[in-house]
Formats: sequence, C-alpha cells, structure tokens
Amino acid sequence: MSLAGLGALLVAKAVFTPAPVCDPSVKSKTVILLDYSEDVSTQTKASIIGRAWKMIDEEVPEGELVSVFSLSKATKTDFKPLFSACKPRKTGSRTTEDVRRIRRDFEEKFMKPLRAELSAPIPGSDESPIAQALIDLSLDDLRFRSPDVTRLAVFSDFMENTSNFSMYKCSSPGEAVNQFRASRVGAVERPQFKNVDVRMHIIPRNNISRPALQCRDRFWMWFFGDNQGTCKNNSCLTPDYLPG
Repeated sequence: MSLAGLGALLVAKAVFTPAPVCDPSVKSKTVILLDYSEDVSTQTKASIIGRAWKMIDEEVPEGELVSVFSLSKATKTDFKPLFSACKPRKTGSRTTEDVRRIRRDFEEKFMKPLRAELSAPIPGSDESPIAQALIDLSLDDLRFRSPDVTRLAVFSDFMENTSNFSMYKCSSPGEAVNQFRASRVGAVERPQFKNVDVRMHIIPRNNISRPALQCRDRFWMWFFGDNQGTCKNNSCLTPDYLPG
C-alpha cells in the first residue's frame, strides 16, 4: 500500500507540476540589439517594435531565452541586457492547469516588459560602438552562444562611430576594414559566429555621404563574414531596410 501510495504521489507530481519556464531541452537563443540614439521617425520606431515582436511571437519556441540589449554611453564599460527572460507558455492543459493564469503570466512577466523595453527611448550618446557591442555579445556564453541556433536581430543605421574609428570619416571602402582592424590591435577584430542567423534591420539616414555608405556596406560584409555551422535559414546574413 505504501509503495502504491508513493507511486501515485510521484505520478501526480509529474502530471500536475508545471514545466519550467526555461526549457532545458531548448538550446537556441534570441538576441535583439537596439541602436537608435539619434531621433527616428514614428514609422521607423513602430516597425522596429513590430518586427522584433513578430520574430519572438512566430519564431521563438516556448522556453527559449530572449535578451534585449541597447547601445548607450555605458556600452563600452557596462554592457548588460535591458531584458532577459525565457519565453513562457501561452497555453496549458485545461484538465491540470489554470490556463487563464498561464496566459496572464505570459502577458505580465514577458510580453509587457519586453514591449516596454522595445518602446523606451534610448539615451543619446556621442559614440556608437556597435561593432564592439556585437563582438562582446559573440563571446557571451550565457545569452548568445548556442549549440543550436542564435537569432541575432540588430536595429541600427550601422554607422560605427568611436574615437578610434568612425565610418563618417571613411572616404574609401578599401580603407574601412584596415582602419577598424588597426583600432582593435590587441583585441578581437571581428566576431567568430557559429550557428548564428544575423538579421540587419537598417535604419535609414539622409545625412550620410556616399563614400561613407560604401564604407559601411563593405565593412559589414567583412565583419559578419566568419559565420560557421548552420543557421537553419536560407541565408545567415539578411539585410533589410526599415521605413522612414
């Protein structure tokens, strides 16, 4: 009788204990990097929020870790996520769980704070060290590196601008890579990605010279060029302009 009772308790625990929010069987990760320290139009901001949420809602499996980062004045010395949480379940079993509570938790603990961070204004900065931020992310074992696939969505004008290297001062596409590498002597020059699905969501700017734009295009093709493994997509690098 005792053994039967213990067995029944173990079965009941397995049936009625909800699955953990962070599913250990889900090895993939999603990272969003926001870089729009300059003013952006209303339609651009709306599209950023819409695209980010569409990816999370439609592509990210339940139990996967989602992290949101932004560029600010503190990026160089204190680069940490604005938001980092596993995507919880939207639904549950009506016979063993409180389905309304599950949906409420999904809304309150994940959807609302995530949308709030995507919608919040990013503090202005004199510099835009987006390449350094991406290199730092590529070395993050907790939130970025994955044995499965990492979805990386970057919302930026992709105009790297620091005291050591600035695309605004670049006049020849052939110089962009060499100048950046020279500025990174003694540090990682470009990220080594593995199984990373990179999505470049390009914020339009009207005040950039044609040579600088050519430098930008050449630079990022090189920067994202070391991507091994599989990203489970037709292309592991997808550039796409935002409206505005």
